[in-house]
Amino acid sequence: MIKKFLLSIALVLLLLQPANAFELTDDRVERFVDSWSDVQSLEHEFEDIEQPDGEFVPESPFSASLEEVRGHEAYDRLQQIAVDHGFSDAQEWALTGDHIFRAFLGMEMQDEDPTAEMKQALEEIRQSPLPEEQKEQITRHIQEQLDLFERIQDVPAEDIETVRRHEGEINRIFEPVN
Repeated sequence: MIKKFLLSIALVLLLLQPANAFELTDDRVERFVDSWSDVQSLEHEFEDIEQPDGEFVPESPFSASLEEVRGHEAYDRLQQIAVDHGFSDAQEWALTGDHIFRAFLGMEMQDEDPTAEMKQALEEIRQSPLPEEQKEQITRHIQEQLDLFERIQDVPAEDIETVRRHEGEINRIFEPVN
């Protein structure tokens, strides 16, 4: 009786675990980085898509962007690029990009934790003689960044280390275009 009970609990625990837990490997990172120039070559084809009015989704920017382009005539080419680079589909490619992005932010947080400076800036803004509307806008922006940094704290250390091994290549992808 106890054996059956323990087996039932073990089965329930197994079922509660994610069916396809995502592992960010060196191979996935390399394939994503290798695909980047091909994906960038499609950028002009997606120019006619209206940018969403919603906020940037820092936890999943690639998946959110993928949803925006789904149904577009160039989506099939994006799907093919993902497959050509060893991903099962564009969704897996986007999920990989999301994990890389979060781990990259987590790595940046480890190297330079900006939260103390941001909290100090919040206090200075609250005490400043700026108009209330401007203070609220700046405060809201800083608070959103702090909230993001708190969520990034949950990035697995293994993901951060994987991304760190490819930091140079990933920097080229995420660096702002000047």
